[in-house]
Amino acid sequence: MAFESYQLLSWCIYLLSALAVMIVTLRITRSWPLTLRGFIVTTATVLFAVPWYVQGTGGPLAPAVIITFFETFGGVEGATWMRAGLPLLGGLAVGYLVLALFLWLKSRQDEPGASPSGEAAEER
Repeated sequence: MAFESYQLLSWCIYLLSALAVMIVTLRITRSWPLTLRGFIVTTATVLFAVPWYVQGTGGPLAPAVIITFFETFGGVEGATWMRAGLPLLGGLAVGYLVLALFLWLKSRQDEPGASPSGEAAEER
């Protein structure tokens, strides 16, 4: 029982610190172009938010980027970066797909004839 409460407490602290880093990232990139800002924020969000199992397919969870780092550079025999790296790459792919969809919808909204507000401006 004590292990679960420590794990819950550590995840809460981790998520609060990740939220603080995301707020700082948003604040720093506020004046950057939308595409670059979206890329940086999407990458940071996925790196902070994707958890994965520490031991095989069960047990406690940890951020996938940390597991990938330690399995790649830790020198553990038989450990491969793909165990936690593939979910991380999948999360990045989904995040970039959502970002591309958002940017596409935003560009369609910015076209003069694509939005109702643009048609109302032409009638005046």
